[in-house]
Amino acid sequence: GDPNGEYTDHVVTLTKDFWIGETEITRGQWESSPANGSWTYSSISNGYPCTTSTSTSDCPADTISWYDAAKYCNALSAQEGLAACYLADATDLAAAYLTDPYACSGYRLPTEAEWEYAARAGQDTEFSGSDTAADVAWFYVSTFWLGTYAHEVATLAPNAWGSYDLNGNVREWTNDWYSTSYGGYWSGESQTDPVGSGA
Repeated sequence: GDPNGEYTDHVVTLTKDFWIGETEITRGQWESSPANGSWTYSSISNGYPCTTSTSTSDCPADTISWYDAAKYCNALSAQEGLAACYLADATDLAAAYLTDPYACSGYRLPTEAEWEYAARAGQDTEFSGSDTAADVAWFYVSTFWLGTYAHEVATLAPNAWGSYDLNGNVREWTNDWYSTSYGGYWSGESQTDPVGSGA
């Protein structure tokens, strides 16, 4: 339903229930995780500060690789006694990527299809929760032009399902990766539980 999109609209059906975080993982959450090791954040990331007057613990964790995110998911799974969805060190992308990510009961990154479903939240708006970017998203004009990079999570409006910052602020990783052959982008064919390229 994106009038400016370059892909063909197509129906995607997800048959498995899933949970997704209300916000991006914060620096406070990341720094307290055993997956983090000794990596801690300063008040400046990538040369741009996160806008906060006191602590950066509520700023989104950034400059984290896909592998770091996979290890973080495994750490959350271990805390709750759930199956790990990735290899222990998450260094082999091909092996770490599950053929059927929907079958894993532990924490994992959402598939692209799950992320889009969560971002749309049952609405037909241009951005996740609004047709006006400034209502729900920190973007170029409201960040870099002001000399900042990221903003504390959940400071703008949520979408209809209570999730924040799915557009803008920092980018999110998904379980699968971009490919022009990813189900239905060009063909418009309906897809059920797509898993992305390379699965």
